[in-house]
Amino acid sequence: MGLDDAIERRHSLKQKLWWLILARITASILLFFARTLWVHGANPQAWTEVFMPLLVVCGLTVLYALALSFSKLLLLQARIQFAVDIILVTWLIWTTDVIHSPYIAIYIVVIAASSLFLGPRDSIAISVGCAVAFTASAVAILNGIGGVGFGTLIDSGRVQTFQSIGLFDVAFLVVGLLSARLAERQSRSDVRLQAATQSLATLRALHERIVESIRSGVVTTDLQALALNPTV
Repeated sequence: MGLDDAIERRHSLKQKLWWLILARITASILLFFARTLWVHGANPQAWTEVFMPLLVVCGLTVLYALALSFSKLLLLQARIQFAVDIILVTWLIWTTDVIHSPYIAIYIVVIAASSLFLGPRDSIAISVGCAVAFTASAVAILNGIGGVGFGTLIDSGRVQTFQSIGLFDVAFLVVGLLSARLAERQSRSDVRLQAATQSLATLRALHERIVESIRSGVVTTDLQALALNPTV
């Protein structure tokens, strides 16, 4: 039963990773197109700017699909995908005014989704990675190192900016802790389900052996039948 359980878990994780790949590419297409229509309308130059990010996401989708088809290191693939997601979200935030960026919420989605594929420690690591990436990008722009939004950050004041960064980081860590708790409960539920399934299979096998070893006839009934006919 141990080997069967391992094969079943691998199959389940592989299916989840396929859904993750499809959901990511679908969400990316909808997100980029919605942002372009909302901000730039039918401007051809804006659509050209969207083409490169979509091309990158499509390329990563192809790589993920190939890796999932030919590699057996499913857990490592999941970790790599979430790490790349953090990098992509950070790049979006870097180019859209950092602490005023609407893409900050995607960090929360990445952290929450990680609890469905990874363990509690990995979920916390993902939340820490999001906090570090976001803080590093904001601090870099405050120090005048590239990016978009230096003027607005300075206008809002350094103290207020660092307060906003701290609040976002706390939010990431809290979501990470909650996601880790969810992942832990899910893991425990899976273990209990596997134990119950194994116990049921053992009882069925025992029942079949008992029935097969009996040479005389066997009559089965239930409590309702006994109440109606006590002589049985």
